[in-house]
Amino acid sequence: MIREWRCLTRAKLARRADLHRVQLQDIETGKSRGSVDTLTAIAVARDVA
Repeated sequence: MIREWRCLTRAKLARRADLHRVQLQDIETGKSRGSVDTLTAIAVARDVA
């Protein structure tokens, strides 16, 4: 997983993407799909966009 490869905790990535940690967890585990804007924010926070 890119988040772990970059040594980012879920909480740290959620803060960078301006999301709640649980929202990020739901997207990572497949419980939620996330909107295009949310997925873009995560990609930018991971430095992959």
